[in-house]
Order: sequence, then structure tokens, then C-alpha cells
Amino acid sequence: MQPRLEHLGFVSRRAEHTRDFGFLLGQAAEPGDLILLRGPFGAGKTTLVQGIGAGLGIQRHVTSPSFTLINEYQGRLPMHHVDLFRLNDLDLEIEQAIESCEGEAGLTVIEWPDLLPEDLKSGALRIDLEVLADEERSLVVHTTGSRWTSDQLREMMIEALRGEISR
Repeated sequence: MQPRLEHLGFVSRRAEHTRDFGFLLGQAAEPGDLILLRGPFGAGKTTLVQGIGAGLGIQRHVTSPSFTLINEYQGRLPMHHVDLFRLNDLDLEIEQAIESCEGEAGLTVIEWPDLLPEDLKSGALRIDLEVLADEERSLVVHTTGSRWTSDQLREMMIEALRGEISR
């Protein structure tokens, strides 16, 4: 039996690679999935979410909800895109709003998730993004506790880097 990899990653050389990886995540998403995105400004978090939205068949342009906290989009599954950057702490109302998103039969993607209590992070796929150069980004995916398998994600990474995603 092969050991289960719990962390794997790749270098995205162009925004299209990041978007394509997101597209494949969106296609594979299941109701109740939670994806947490960590990384500095400009690391590609929103680009990745735009790809996820495209993979879900969302027709609207996906933008960062920095000022609204939560954007909801309709596709094959509903997608709740949450951005916690502007918050210093989570009050009960915001926590309940996030719990309600996670409780629906859709996908929840949260940028800047560090404020979340551990119980709200349970079962999440975590992706850490870093800026390497003008176009290059490092994406490290942490599967621990999530339903996602390293084999499935490795295949998505390889396909995204090939740049042959048909939409």
C-alpha cells in the first residue's frame, strides 16, 4: 500500500495555470466541499476562485468579496466566496453566516481563513499560494482531513500545467 501524501504542490508559471487548476477543482467539487485559500495579496487567490467558478459553470464574473465578505454564485453547485481579510475577529453573526454557507449543498471557498475557529475548518482542502516572480506562483495543497485524494489532485495539477483544458 502506497502512503497517502497529505501535501503536494506545483509552480504555476502563468495565471492560466492557476485558473485551469481552479477549473478542474470546480468540475470535481461536491456539495458541502470547503476550500481554504491562504496567501499574500497578488498570490492568485481570486484567480484560482475564478477558475473554480468556471469549472462550476458560473456565468457571472467572479470578483473578490473584500467589501461584502460573501459573494454567492449559481452554477452546477452554488458557490459561496468568502473573504475575511478586512476583519480583526469573527463576531457571532459572521460565524453564523459562514456556518450557513457551509451547511448548504454547495461549495464554500474562503480567502484569508486564519480567523476561523477549528470546527469551521474541519474537512477543508487548504491551498497555500505564494508569489515567486512576476507570473510564477507556488501552490501547495494540504489534503489532511479532506475528502480529496492526492492522486486526484496530482492529476489536476499535471493537466493544468499542460494548458490543454477545454471549456
